[in-house]
Amino acid sequence: MNTYTQRTGGFSLIEFGVVLAILAIALTFAVPSWKEGRNRHQLTSTTEQVAAFLSTVQGASVRQNDALTVRLIHHSSTDWCIGVAPRGVNCDCTVTDPGNASFCAVSGLPEIVRSEDFKLTLMPGHSSDTSFTFEPARGLMINADLGTQHFFNFASEDTKFALRVDVLPTGRINVCNFDPDRRVFHYDDC
Repeated sequence: MNTYTQRTGGFSLIEFGVVLAILAIALTFAVPSWKEGRNRHQLTSTTEQVAAFLSTVQGASVRQNDALTVRLIHHSSTDWCIGVAPRGVNCDCTVTDPGNASFCAVSGLPEIVRSEDFKLTLMPGHSSDTSFTFEPARGLMINADLGTQHFFNFASEDTKFALRVDVLPTGRINVCNFDPDRRVFHYDDC
């Protein structure tokens, strides 16, 4: 009598358990890495978008031959906005009614960036002067001496990474690392 049985296919319960254990270990290492990558990506996306917004405003100032003022309202690291209006208009980026005289607009179009647009990024700090004006001839800052610098500090939601958007008196807009302990690769130091 032959007691040998031939296996016909499939997985045993032990093999299935080993595969599940390997997957659990892999996920334990992958999830934090994925979250860190997502936070870093969101931070770089936010800073690049704010820098692009400011660069667009600067270019519009030159193209339209009109001095444009950028104004920041910062209530907290998660509640802030940046608005733009022609010089002399007291722009308030918290105003949402286009009919209001303090609505931030240029040539009738809204010019506002809000923290709600960037859910996973914080703005923990900024320069003490919360407004500046681009002059229309060359896009430089009006009445800025060489020591004047406007900046917006941003951090990832987990605060492991940080970047800054600098606006220099020469009109140069730059994204850079300002904290050596929370550097983002491929960006120069401020």
